[in-house]
Amino acid sequence: YSVSTTTDNGDPVNGTTTTGSIPHSTEEDDAKTVVYTNTYDGETRVSIDIKKTMLGRNLKNGETYTFFVLGEDDDTKTAVAEGIIKLPDAITLTGTGSATWVSSSAEITFYPTEEATYTFAIKEQLPEEDEDNSNPYGGVLYDQHTAYVKVEVFENTTTKKWEAKVIEYDNSGALNDADKNVNDAAAFTNTGAYDLTIEKTVDGSMGDREKPFDFTITVSEALDGVYNCTLSGQGGQAQETTIMLENGEGTFTLSHGQSFTIKGLPVGTTYKIAEPGAQEDGYTITPKGTPAVEVKIDGSCEGVLNQDTIVLYQNEKGDAVPTGIRLDALPWLLAVLCGLAGCTALCVTGKTRRRKGGCGRTHG
Repeated sequence: YSVSTTTDNGDPVNGTTTTGSIPHSTEEDDAKTVVYTNTYDGETRVSIDIKKTMLGRNLKNGETYTFFVLGEDDDTKTAVAEGIIKLPDAITLTGTGSATWVSSSAEITFYPTEEATYTFAIKEQLPEEDEDNSNPYGGVLYDQHTAYVKVEVFENTTTKKWEAKVIEYDNSGALNDADKNVNDAAAFTNTGAYDLTIEKTVDGSMGDREKPFDFTITVSEALDGVYNCTLSGQGGQAQETTIMLENGEGTFTLSHGQSFTIKGLPVGTTYKIAEPGAQEDGYTITPKGTPAVEVKIDGSCEGVLNQDTIVLYQNEKGDAVPTGIRLDALPWLLAVLCGLAGCTALCVTGKTRRRKGGCGRTHG
């Protein structure tokens, strides 16, 4: 006898033929068994690459960002559900502290039964604290676009084995041209962010330290949304609050000793701050800040946010009165006037005594 495995057209597969003979007179122990074990070799894998860039600063050492791969079209989703495609678990990219970008790769596994082209979506996971991205998480604005990758699965005509290869990365939805032009990875760019703090002090003995001063802020790029803020007062009290930016503009109010910190504005944000009542009721403005920001006499200032920035609004009321005499100088003025009055009195007294003495002299 001869036993073989054959191809679809009936040809024996090399190395699979077993031959033997069975005697005419047989006993039970003369039975022959031929065992064939087929091993499925239809599994194939493909690597997909992801690149993460941070604008404004390096990716911190140990700083992690997580991505997911999902089926995009109906055919791909069905293949995933049927076990023909095994997607990777969450893909984590970790910063090294010395570069503005990092890349990684992950494998998609296929158990194909036919040639096909599949489309996958790649998205970055937002931290739970920032699911709506209304405010940066940890000082970062996340790139929420979806990148796509197409993979072709085919049978190699020479080896008769399944293979898979990436045929396209689609970054057309990226937020910047640099990422849009990346054709060898799914590209994402996050933006580092900084805090902008406005501090208020009121000087001058006529300055009202309980008076609320209104402020408006306008930022670039139409950064609309709700931003987390901290309102700090005298004595170190702090209150967590928010500011709503509509068309890039928001308002807040400060009194003496208070500060207002807007958290997580993107690096490179241009900002304009205005204090409409800066010159009302006899108040003037003194510019201060860390780093120094020029506050104009009308209570406005502007700048570009490239680091955590503090702007100090120092309002001073000079205590002017209608006579033109400043009350904060009045004690000194009175002292001078009293001194002059005393000198005048001494002079008058001296002259009077000399006159009396003269009249009483006898002439010889």
